[in-house]
Amino acid sequence: ENESAESIAKLRAAKELFYPLYLSPEFILKTADKAIDFHLYFIHQARVKMVMTLLPASKIIVDLGGANGSIVDMGYPYAFEKITVVDLPPEDRCEMYKDIQLKPRETANGPIYISYGSMTDLSAFPDNSVDLVWSGESIEHINEDDSKKVFAETKRILKKKGFFCLDTPNRLLTEIHTAWRGGDYIHPEHKKEYYPE
Repeated sequence: ENESAESIAKLRAAKELFYPLYLSPEFILKTADKAIDFHLYFIHQARVKMVMTLLPASKIIVDLGGANGSIVDMGYPYAFEKITVVDLPPEDRCEMYKDIQLKPRETANGPIYISYGSMTDLSAFPDNSVDLVWSGESIEHINEDDSKKVFAETKRILKKKGFFCLDTPNRLLTEIHTAWRGGDYIHPEHKKEYYPE
């Protein structure tokens, strides 16, 4: 109890020191040019929290577009039998992702395998064979016609009570982030950024 009370007291003291500095006009003026970077950082942290707390426990998982960080790298907490990351081979990716090398690996919760190819073609997976398909900020990298192929393939490979979970940038926010450069998409490789509706 003494350690707990002491920890709480230290946390309160840190907040009393930190919050006035963080919320001061001087700090805000000095960091205003980094506001978008901070906002994107907090959005990423919210995505990590979502993966850690909202995704269902699943045994057989397909991770679409996981080259830049698989579901496991984002904190997926459950044991699984197999995750297969589906992503383009390095030579077919945009420049900023070409150097990322994917390798099969063992994790504390299960093995990760790699399948190079487009997420529009999931023919390597049998019908009704997958518990969870995760698309972590990947659907915006293809056009709407291709996204319909992804949805059809996902429906085909999912088990009857399987899950399809995805996240994608909210166009309402990316319009704000890119307003200074004409409102184009937030990433040069994005084909479609979706509004909530």
